[in-house]
Amino acid sequence: MGMIRCVFTYKERLEKVTPEAVKNTANKYLSGVNLVKAMFVPGK
Repeated sequence: MGMIRCVFTYKERLEKVTPEAVKNTANKYLSGVNLVKAMFVPGK
């Protein structure tokens, strides 16, 4: 039942995420050492 519960509680858990939490996590994991910048240019 664990995985099914995740599907039904996803929206509720997502609504609890704050901008500050996203910023803190980004600062923790996306330092200049392990960040890759890329640009996608679709073909014709």
